[in-house]
Amino acid sequence: MVQTKQQIVIRNGDPFGHNVHVLTTSSGNLERNLALMPEKELLLSFPRPEMNLRLTCDIHGWEFGCVHVIEHRYFAVTGRDGVFSLTNVPPGKYTVEASHRKAGSTVRDVTIRAGEKVDLEFVLDVPAPESRPGSQPMARPAVRK
Repeated sequence: MVQTKQQIVIRNGDPFGHNVHVLTTSSGNLERNLALMPEKELLLSFPRPEMNLRLTCDIHGWEFGCVHVIEHRYFAVTGRDGVFSLTNVPPGKYTVEASHRKAGSTVRDVTIRAGEKVDLEFVLDVPAPESRPGSQPMARPAVRK
């Protein structure tokens, strides 16, 4: 996650080249396809909010990532346990969104009062991974005595 206009660094620590192909759906963010040479880095920023802005490497098709670009600084990424925390949120009424690339998103309206802690629970159903055509589960070797 990143704020609009905030710079992100994409580093290539490999001894071979990659490219960074920015695939955008927002009219304010530019689609780009940039070379990323060995042991170098690129600085990117995005002027418009966009969820799931996709970054891919066309050289290595399995390499990709998503960036959520938002206008404010109140965001978090959950830990492995699914827990997140937002701190120093001013009092007021807000809409909080939980989003997952494969499960979609859901929202909750919340009112924050001064000095108050608020607990929210979101449940997102992530679909099971699809198996690739022709793939089969790994067989276990038979043990013979």
